Amino acid sequence: MNSQQKCPYCGFENTIWPGDISRGRKECGQCRKHFGLKTATVYSEKMLEHLPNAGLLFYKGVPEDKYLLAPGKNVIGRGGTVKLRRYEHKGQCFISREHCVIRVKFDAARGELHYFLEDGHEGTPSTNGTFYKGEKLGSRGQKITWNLPDGAEINLGGEDTFVLRHYVFPDSLKEQYALKEVNDGATE
Repeated sequence: MNSQQKCPYCGFENTIWPGDISRGRKECGQCRKHFGLKTATVYSEKMLEHLPNAGLLFYKGVPEDKYLLAPGKNVIGRGGTVKLRRYEHKGQCFISREHCVIRVKFDAARGELHYFLEDGHEGTPSTNGTFYKGEKLGSRGQKITWNLPDGAEINLGGEDTFVLRHYVFPDSLKEQYALKEVNDGATE
């Protein structure tokens, strides 16, 4: 689908073709003056096909214990899609089978991933709570979702702390999957 852009000189609606986008300018079909195109770079979701992982969780007590995250929904727990080993404290484990969810979402405008944390899974809260910045998620009765920065420390059950490491796309991959978006959202 080709987009339209008005000539800033005469106001004529011009059809923008892929060649115009690669040149970054258009010759008006009416007044024949050249004008620059309003473009922005967006990134193709196909970048996700090249991920070794979509981020990592490291257990703070044993940094060698690392868990891989995938794009989309990651159920964190002893029986989740990201299966944690059993960490015991005085013979007790405080991590639920499906303790929390980390959703990894692709941001096409920036070519990066965002990480969202929720306590529990499918409406059932964890038994011992999920904590971020010292606050228990959902402690006020509402569903709380946090957008986690790189290096965020997540505490599960009040006993076990994990450090989140974002996956950062290499510049070469971003360049390969960069698309030009013109005016109304049509892409090259």
